[in-house]
Amino acid sequence: MDILIKLKKMIKKCAKSINSIVIEDEELCCDMREHFLVSKEGNVEAINFPLLKEYGKGYHIGEDIAEFRKGNAYVIVNMKTGKLLKISDNKGNLLVEDKAIDFESIHEHLEHGYKVDSKHVDFWLERVSPMRDGFSALAWTIYPEGRWFEDEDGFGAEPNEKAEVAYCIISSCPEIVIPYQPMNNVDAVLKILREQKCKIKQKNMKSNKHQSLWKK
Repeated sequence: MDILIKLKKMIKKCAKSINSIVIEDEELCCDMREHFLVSKEGNVEAINFPLLKEYGKGYHIGEDIAEFRKGNAYVIVNMKTGKLLKISDNKGNLLVEDKAIDFESIHEHLEHGYKVDSKHVDFWLERVSPMRDGFSALAWTIYPEGRWFEDEDGFGAEPNEKAEVAYCIISSCPEIVIPYQPMNNVDAVLKILREQKCKIKQKNMKSNKHQSLWKK
């Protein structure tokens, strides 16, 4: 199946997750932001938050979402709700569930796709977009471009010109809503999800307005 078609089907399945993000935004039952200090530069310090004690300072990535790193360990936290999404541990092991990785698509489209079977980050794991309108993206470099293997004399490079990368989409909940897989245009996927969230939010606002009028 074509990756783009597969992604479109996955995006449609995200409707429930998108709705939950909207509801969470509107019905915050417990605000945990008092446990986080955010500087003007975007640095974040967790206060009396034991689950993040070992990470030190983090970084605000937008919409009250912060990321914390320590070595290879990587975690994302919603500072409003206190919910955490642990991505990897200090040994580089991915901590996400198997359903958060599209093994079939990665095996089919990436030459070194078999490397994901170990669920270990051999190279890089990074965020490639800010958290905006409820969504962000992470990139997992499964195999770097050939020049990365060059020594100081310019020998040892491999023939592949592009890095092999799998992307996932995370929500502000935070949770992985579209599993790791090859994506030709991550920005396009984010745009669709963000637009859908805005539509659902507007629909809910109209519905609440009508309900208020009926009560009067």
